[in-house]
Amino acid sequence: MSLIDEAASVDPFTNVPVIDLSNVYTDNPTLRKELVTQVRDACIRVGFFYVSNHGIPESTIENAMDAAKRFFALPFDTKMEIESKKQPNYKGYSPLLGGNNDPEGFEFGWEDSDTSAKSHDESTQGDMAGANVWPSEDLVSGFRNAALTNPGLSWECFTILWQQPGIQALQLLNSEKRWINAPPIEGTLVINLGDEFARLTNGIFKPTIHRAFNQNGVERYSIPLFFGIDYNAKLEPMPNCVSPERPFAYEVITAGEYIKSRFNAMYNHK
Repeated sequence: MSLIDEAASVDPFTNVPVIDLSNVYTDNPTLRKELVTQVRDACIRVGFFYVSNHGIPESTIENAMDAAKRFFALPFDTKMEIESKKQPNYKGYSPLLGGNNDPEGFEFGWEDSDTSAKSHDESTQGDMAGANVWPSEDLVSGFRNAALTNPGLSWECFTILWQQPGIQALQLLNSEKRWINAPPIEGTLVINLGDEFARLTNGIFKPTIHRAFNQNGVERYSIPLFFGIDYNAKLEPMPNCVSPERPFAYEVITAGEYIKSRFNAMYNHK
């Protein structure tokens, strides 16, 4: 069955699948094919899935959480000194209600944690290029290193999300307009598809409407890594995702232009 045919016969989802990545590097073609089938099915049906046995050490996540807590505990005026709206490349601190979304956050782009290493090629990043903005080491010791060596922050092809254990917040909207819980599951990460993937697959792999609805009244942390394609790459559908019955659903635009437009819309960035 083709991708187009599969997308046309999708039933409403009622849960989020958990996919074990243990066989991601196996030499057994049957096991690899089974894994690919599970991922493809989740991308078409749900747009979200958990992954277990992902290989990220728990200590790495704990270091990122510690750095995040210390940064967000700083005085508001101190954090606002590096507000993302003040930066031409959209990087830095995002205050609560600072954009057209609610959570407090911190935006940064690619940067090698080894400062002696060759810097990332800024010619491919357009308006997103330029140095990251970091709080002083005197204020939050180790924040930069923890951020760069742990899941980080942006929109794009897909998101890898760590959720704080014990606090239900993430919900997904299925085609019956029902909110489906995606609770934290110990030892897993959540993968959700983004707008770029939707454009590359002509809406076959589509992002699912979701929200973080924290009903517990307690402080909640999450760590997302937004993975996107090159700034100058065109977002146009793959040939096997287009047919006379399924024509182009989106205008062709570069990834950089698209992400920039989303940032401008969210933060009213000038």
